[in-house]
Amino acid sequence: VLERYRKVLKDKDSYAACLLDTKGPEIRTAMLKDHANIKLEKNQEIIVEAVGDKYTEFEGYKNDTETRIGLSYAKLCSSVKVGNRILIADGSIVIEVLEILSETELKGKVLNDKELGERKNCNLPGVKVDIPVLTDKDINDVQNFCAKHRMDYIAVSFVQTADDVKLVRRTLDEAGGDNTKIICKIENEEGLVNIDDIIRETDGVMVARGDLGMEIPSEKVALAQKMIITKCNIAGKFVVTATQMLESMCGNPLPTRAEMTDVANAVFDGTDAVMLSGETANGAFPDVAVSAMASIVSNAEVGVNYFQVGTFIRDFTPKPMGTLEAVLSCVAKNAVDINAGVIICFSDSGRAPSIIAKYRPAVPVLVVTADLSVQQHCSSTFSLLPFHVDAMPSGPEDTVKLLALVLQFAVDNTICPPGAIAVVARGVKELAADNQPLLDLAVAPGTRQGSFSMVHRAPGYEAKHDRTKTVSIRTNSISLQQICSPDAPVRKTKIICTMGPKCWDEDVMGKLLDAGMNVARFNFSHGTHDAHFEVLERYRKVLKDKDSYAACLLDTK
Repeated sequence: VLERYRKVLKDKDSYAACLLDTKGPEIRTAMLKDHANIKLEKNQEIIVEAVGDKYTEFEGYKNDTETRIGLSYAKLCSSVKVGNRILIADGSIVIEVLEILSETELKGKVLNDKELGERKNCNLPGVKVDIPVLTDKDINDVQNFCAKHRMDYIAVSFVQTADDVKLVRRTLDEAGGDNTKIICKIENEEGLVNIDDIIRETDGVMVARGDLGMEIPSEKVALAQKMIITKCNIAGKFVVTATQMLESMCGNPLPTRAEMTDVANAVFDGTDAVMLSGETANGAFPDVAVSAMASIVSNAEVGVNYFQVGTFIRDFTPKPMGTLEAVLSCVAKNAVDINAGVIICFSDSGRAPSIIAKYRPAVPVLVVTADLSVQQHCSSTFSLLPFHVDAMPSGPEDTVKLLALVLQFAVDNTICPPGAIAVVARGVKELAADNQPLLDLAVAPGTRQGSFSMVHRAPGYEAKHDRTKTVSIRTNSISLQQICSPDAPVRKTKIICTMGPKCWDEDVMGKLLDAGMNVARFNFSHGTHDAHFEVLERYRKVLKDKDSYAACLLDTK
């Protein structure tokens, strides 16, 4: 598949990158007697045995005296404490730990009714899992595929510490994979606890919302997403947002409005990239899903206040900063101030464009480089677009010719409007801006026609900002304690529930009110006055019984 992919890249003259996602450490349930599922019942007691690598041989069972299952995590009983929860099969089965019986056995209580099958995934929320970040299979995949075939990125599952990142780096480097960038997938509480150290060591981070939503309260995942993205933005590390972004497009040609808003909000948060999973791997409309994603993010970029975001990142960047960043951090601001159409950066190592991209420029950044890895690594970072040259020019005349060629390319490919000003980042002694940068200005060929917002590919690139208006708000006040705590803050946002056959009886109405309903919506697209009045009277009776002041709303046809 990789060879086929690279052939298509060559045919299309594309510099799209490739990423290997490791299987990573995982905990699975063991086999079951006769391979038959067992029925777990709410409040029943269960014995969980830590069988380690023998989970494919162990057979769980349920009889008249006990229920016993196995897990593949050998250090289960030394890792969990009484009160911890074991989540099985994507959280569809929850077991509360009641007692640690021995080094290999514990007693638990099942909290819900559900059938248990074999080899189901398992999560331990709030528990530091003592499993190496790279299994033997992962090491083989990293060295004998990722490094061997010069893949651009590796996404490492269940990274918990900075030492995990260092281990992956050594494993790659030993096999010649020093140009492969590491993306740490944050999937549990321990990864959140050590997020600052992980960001310091890694090249990029992935907000892996699937497993993360099993390891911390799922309603806190949005807070974790904002915290991780903000920290990465300030550190200048690229960040990917993943999991169920356009999940419905696995079977439908259009995403839901909620999915589109989710993708857009990731852009507003400051993500560098958004990831599709099953939508392209197994979905019925893979190319349509990519087109939909591209359309959503390009439109969402219109709602970003680039001046505000760049100022925010600069304010929270530790001072004093290095001289390289001090100069290049001005590029994004200059592009806004002069209403530039494009930024051009000459680079050998990729360091200069990554700093420019950190400050979220309002316009695309064309990275002119002869280094293939620098070109590929533009694929993960906000605003960066590669421009390949066989070799960097050494003389001033050749440099002028190359700059003219780049500007013409930008206009021809609607990256920059004709006649727009370009901010150019180059070096003082060498052309590359990676060591001693110098900022310059150039003008794109052609004649400007109308405003840039009318002729530019994406109106979001228009650098017009009113500091009195806030288009998007960034916050760094979300704490780790808020994210990991099961406690909910006092709610201020109201909830409206549509009334229908499933909630017409008094018992369900009461449950809706207890759960937090503030307004009952009566939909007059269907139904008679008498029928609606009957439900309304019943609703008001429940309100009186519960001493509630919830309201009612009539929605006209």
